[in-house]
Amino acid sequence: MSNRKSEGTTFLWDKPLTSQEVMKLSPSDKRERTEASFRRKMELLKRIATDPGLHAKIDPKLYKSRAALRKWTDIDLKLWPWSDPKVDGRPTHSSAYTEALEAIDKLKGGAKSSLKQQLAAKDVIIASLERQILSLMEQLDRVTRDADKPSPR
Repeated sequence: MSNRKSEGTTFLWDKPLTSQEVMKLSPSDKRERTEASFRRKMELLKRIATDPGLHAKIDPKLYKSRAALRKWTDIDLKLWPWSDPKVDGRPTHSSAYTEALEAIDKLKGGAKSSLKQQLAAKDVIIASLERQILSLMEQLDRVTRDADKPSPR
């Protein structure tokens, strides 16, 4: 029997394991376990971002930080923990996690989403005011130059 698979298509690493059992896995099985768990967690976070009912069922404390994400375990969903921060710290993984959190925040109309909208609106106002200031400075410059010219008599 292969070390990688048990009955059917279930992998030996794809079940609840103690830390000692995880340590006994081959390096490739450990990598597959963490990658599969990370992928499942990201897929679930994407679903949470689009499904208010699911959002209400899953405690945000489970995924509020990368450290919490690493510890998040759910046997039914086959979400396994990992301890190496390099797993979720890779640029592609880190950006996937950040994007998922931002999508969830938008769903719940969260403070981050609201603040970003407010900042964007203020940026538009600031740009408009800057254009007005430049226009007024040009007008003032023209008036000043015209005032310095001798008047024709």
